[in-house]
Amino acid sequence: MKAKFLLIALTLLSVLSTGQTINQLGYYSINGIYGIDSKESYMVLSKGEIVDNSIPSSPSLISQCSFNGDGITPLINGDYAYFGTGMTNDLFIFDISNIATPVQVSSIDFTIGNGVFGMDISANTIFVALGNNGIVCSIDITDKNNPKMLDTLYIAGGQCRDIVTQGDYAFAAHLGGLKIIDISDSSNIQLIKSIGSGYNSVDINGSQAYLGKTSGGIDVFDISDPTNPSLLFSIPNSGGIAWEIKYKENNLYLATNGDGLYIYKLEANKGVEMAHFPNSGNGQSFGVSLQDSLILLSGLIKGVAILNYDSSGTVGIENLSSIDKINLYPNPAKDFVFIENNELQLNKVRIYDLKGTLVKQTKLTTSKQKIDISNLVEGQYLFRFETNEGIIIKKVMIKI
Repeated sequence: MKAKFLLIALTLLSVLSTGQTINQLGYYSINGIYGIDSKESYMVLSKGEIVDNSIPSSPSLISQCSFNGDGITPLINGDYAYFGTGMTNDLFIFDISNIATPVQVSSIDFTIGNGVFGMDISANTIFVALGNNGIVCSIDITDKNNPKMLDTLYIAGGQCRDIVTQGDYAFAAHLGGLKIIDISDSSNIQLIKSIGSGYNSVDINGSQAYLGKTSGGIDVFDISDPTNPSLLFSIPNSGGIAWEIKYKENNLYLATNGDGLYIYKLEANKGVEMAHFPNSGNGQSFGVSLQDSLILLSGLIKGVAILNYDSSGTVGIENLSSIDKINLYPNPAKDFVFIENNELQLNKVRIYDLKGTLVKQTKLTTSKQKIDISNLVEGQYLFRFETNEGIIIKKVMIKI
């Protein structure tokens, strides 16, 4: 009974601690990546690479969208990929309905601005933030083969680095503040409000806007009335420039200049830091994309880190009785581990070291299965089971 209680206690400990950490599942090695987006189980990189990361530990290049210029901003919308370039100020549109053979269908040379740093799509219009000159453009993409410039809005006071849309409004991250733009008539876009200063990235959720600051950290605004926004609170961060910010399920994911990824949980008038992935040695973390349960974090030097984080802190275990339905032995183990299940339908087991690296994965096809662990080094490992009752994690000590 004591041993059984200890196993449950260790399991709970691993579950709760894993839920508050960022685990690195894999890495795609490539140099010079700024932005990143995703489609299904593929990551799309700013230089045009499309990578299959359905097996996070072994991402593989599938195809390449080839274009001139230094790609810095990708955007995926349906069966189309949009790539914005740096100093060349171009927008390239690719049909990626066949992911293995992307086809360029058109492009636009803006001639103005200083790089396509942010893009978002509303209906059949794409809105583009053009870098150093604080420019926002609207482009009709009803006919992807023949995109048409609709309007250009010049916003004085510095760079415009990011833009998102919601309803009749666009929200732009600008050195001179959060710029709120009326886009109800995409042929006549109008700046209606400016608040704050020194912003580099933006995301929104309903009545709130989240602005990543050039000095580091986040400002959160109430935009329930876009004509009269107000600052709700700020979240400090010492990681440097907030290059990209994403919102998902009450969490903010912040890619910073030199200190990797931070995750904050939003509570009443504050943001609580939940986890940090330093992305050591990978330079500036320019982009972050949220892909189902994965986090894709681009780094300028080494490539893209493929990460996992469970914001619930429980990794899906709500019923402790489920733990007893999997018998894992011996523990400690040496060369083999036996897995027996009682009542549960087991699909797959993934084995992680305590750094969060996936070291082995196996499909479970019988009610009792023998797993070879002879190639694993000595230490503690987390066995993550996919079952019909959710995810169950157990901790095993492997001794040589």
